[in-house]
Amino acid sequence: MLICIFTICMLICMKQLPRPLQPLGEDELAHQAPLIRAFVAQGLLEVWNTCQPHVNGTAERVDVRFVEAGLRALDRIGRLFRLDQPAAPVVDPDARPVDAATIVENGLRELESRLRG
Repeated sequence: MLICIFTICMLICMKQLPRPLQPLGEDELAHQAPLIRAFVAQGLLEVWNTCQPHVNGTAERVDVRFVEAGLRALDRIGRLFRLDQPAAPVVDPDARPVDAATIVENGLRELESRLRG
């Protein structure tokens, strides 16, 4: 009976798994990278969801192993989404380019006029 239940659970889990991943060549790597990144992110989020009750203390019995696994999952999620890198600068499309030479020249003229004046 126990073996039968285990077999049924395994069959259900096997249907939910995506097809086996094939090795990627250099030409397919750029094309398949978003899919792989999404697959990894989904797995890491499932790990975090399992560990979250242990981290925030709502689990019946808090297990430090789950806390450590949850923190590692959060760290890997952050690296996957590149949260540890500086954000790209936001460029205003309506902004005019700054002419640094003109600004310095005007500042020097103003300083000379104050000194002479």
